[in-house]
Amino acid sequence: IKRHIRQKEDMKIPKILLEQLENSEVSIVPVMSIDGNANLEDVDLPQTLPILALRDAVLFPGAIMPITVGREKSLKLIKSAQKGTNIIGTVTQLDPKVEDPVVADLYRIGTTGRILKMLEMPDGSYTAILQGIKRFSLNDIIATDPYLIGSVSYIDEIPLGADEEKTAKMLASSIKDSALYTLLLFPPHLSINDSSFTSGECFCNKEY
Repeated sequence: IKRHIRQKEDMKIPKILLEQLENSEVSIVPVMSIDGNANLEDVDLPQTLPILALRDAVLFPGAIMPITVGREKSLKLIKSAQKGTNIIGTVTQLDPKVEDPVVADLYRIGTTGRILKMLEMPDGSYTAILQGIKRFSLNDIIATDPYLIGSVSYIDEIPLGADEEKTAKMLASSIKDSALYTLLLFPPHLSINDSSFTSGECFCNKEY
């Protein structure tokens, strides 16, 4: 098993998944972290952010997540951010069925995200690849048109003690190995646009 896991690591999975996504008609990729997260601490974060409401997902600092951008406001937000710093705020909705959320429809803790890539799919939809940066508390929504803009206060992470950090690294390594091994269980011919994948909602990021 360890030999196969090492083989998967050597394949640079994030790059492969992005290449598959570009050639796929669906947005189905597991969430994962990539190298270079230390550089995220150097990002200059503003006190006001365009707020992207996520229906049923949470972006964590350092993690990479693909989302399908379906709402008109969300698409305007992403395209506008790409013309500037590529930095946005993400906040999960209390009820994923709400189509046009306001501040009362959102959780108050969110994560800043950097837009790594924007893909236009064959069906005309868009998929954005986001990388989480830092958690924040949403103070208020100060604008709703053409998209939500919020004032935020950033949350400093509590440093782990030596024992906690060691345990966290062991857990992270175990989860990574388990995820890589799970990928090996799928038949080699199965790609991310295979219909048998689409029945698994845990791998799908719905429209935002």
